[in-house]
Amino acid sequence: MSNPWMQFKGVSFTYDGAGRRALKNINLTFYRGEKVLIIGANASGKSTLVRALRGKLGTDEFPGEYEGEIVKFDLDMETMDATIMADAVDHHLEEATTITNGRKRSSDYVPNFSEELKRRILEHPSDANLKFEDLSEGQRDIQNFVNNVNYDQSVFIFDEPLANLAPRAGQVFIDLVDDIHHNTDATIVMVEYRIEEVLSRPVDRVIVLSEGRVIFDGDPEKLLKRNILNSLGVGEPSYVSAIRYTGYPLEKLRNISNVNYVHGPDLKRTVESWLLTVPNFVQRRSDKAILTLENVSYTYPGRERSTLTNVSTEVYEGDMISIVGKNGSGKSTLGQIMDGNIVPDEGKVFWHGEEVTTDNLCHMKNETVYIQQNIDQRIIGFTVNEYLRDIAQRCNYSEEEAAQVIRESLKTTGLMYAAEMRIGQLSFGQQKRVMLSSALVNKPSLLIIDEPSEGQDFHHYNEFMQYLYQINQERKIAIIINTHNMDLILEFTRQTWVLSEGELIADTKPIRVATDHRLIQKAFLSESNLYVFARQIGLMDPYNFIRKFMDYHREINR
Repeated sequence: MSNPWMQFKGVSFTYDGAGRRALKNINLTFYRGEKVLIIGANASGKSTLVRALRGKLGTDEFPGEYEGEIVKFDLDMETMDATIMADAVDHHLEEATTITNGRKRSSDYVPNFSEELKRRILEHPSDANLKFEDLSEGQRDIQNFVNNVNYDQSVFIFDEPLANLAPRAGQVFIDLVDDIHHNTDATIVMVEYRIEEVLSRPVDRVIVLSEGRVIFDGDPEKLLKRNILNSLGVGEPSYVSAIRYTGYPLEKLRNISNVNYVHGPDLKRTVESWLLTVPNFVQRRSDKAILTLENVSYTYPGRERSTLTNVSTEVYEGDMISIVGKNGSGKSTLGQIMDGNIVPDEGKVFWHGEEVTTDNLCHMKNETVYIQQNIDQRIIGFTVNEYLRDIAQRCNYSEEEAAQVIRESLKTTGLMYAAEMRIGQLSFGQQKRVMLSSALVNKPSLLIIDEPSEGQDFHHYNEFMQYLYQINQERKIAIIINTHNMDLILEFTRQTWVLSEGELIADTKPIRVATDHRLIQKAFLSESNLYVFARQIGLMDPYNFIRKFMDYHREINR
């Protein structure tokens, strides 16, 4: 065992003005040179524990009252907020140089490693030759970070570094962190919801928090064999859920934390027998088109390169469509064209069969709602009712009609209890549901949503998606989702658009996107772990396995 660098002895912490403790009787020891993953639901104490590791609790920035003792053994160890490294992971990255000569000390390796680090995390290869003053603020942070790192004496702390990264970019980042850990004596602490991606590379320990307490501290293999993650609001890997559903005893599995190597006696036979018991779910697509795009192109003023080029597709009543593609592929621009906020330079848009012009654009805008990823800070002082009444007033409802439509929208999204609460008092997941309620007040034909899973733990993400699915099924509202979440794509959507460099390169079933290597590469996604698992255990029909699992999983979680 390496030397400890920080120890928590019966530590509890209460923020000034808070009604309950954020940390409760924490007893943990962190060791030099280890890689630790910290997971937990929203409000479980993860951020507070990270602040404690950084030495920020009880300061002017985060005032509050301590109980217990925090011991720092090595005064030379420096905690570094390394999340900025994830903010500009290179989307045009080449394969990293493979290091085959065992573990090296950072003193021998750092000069070359620092250059490799900068090459990998700048946004474009050409940026490496830019002058410092020409870099973006984020890139300057990265340059400063890399140039001042002493790997031997550093603790890298990453707080949800994958939050805004496409899956393949996230994998690039995880590989980069693993390179740091493997080739230096740096200590790595990561807080992350996307545990499956983090566990694709070795992790020494996983710490699970719930309501400020440590629920688990140990080996990831042991954690995944215990049925506790979903109940704590943290989603377990999909392939682990699939194995659970079959009734296979998890204690017989080997390498459960890595989908590429998981195996067990009679596992294939057990999965195939289970598949025979799962019915086929059939969902037919409507033949009534509500939105049609014909050769739509758009270039932002001042730019030479088109953001969208010759996009043609259709949205039908009751559709549930996912849009995927790497950052900058045109997803948000396409959403704004469908919302009516951007008028294309070329091509035609049809709404319910009628070509959209400046004279009738308002019809499409009145029936389309675009829910952005971030909540408008201007509304957080309003109560939920006040905000929805303002929306209803703009829709020209009578007082009686407004009261009824608001009541229906709150009932549909499970927010009746929060009607008189201020939006700023609600959790991020509840605020997302307020936005959904406001959309329903408009009675839209089309709902467009940016990254509904972002910033939410498994419980709140699943809850939000189940509300969306219910609305789609019962009201036949077409829903379009911009996302990088492969599980969301497979479980909830029935059609997927793949954008690459502003072009629509596929309009197809989600399962094809999840299993087609070319589309995965173009969309900057990562291969579905379910497909990897099916291949790993030798299933003859991976497509049927994925389809049946996702339908079953969605219904079980309703």
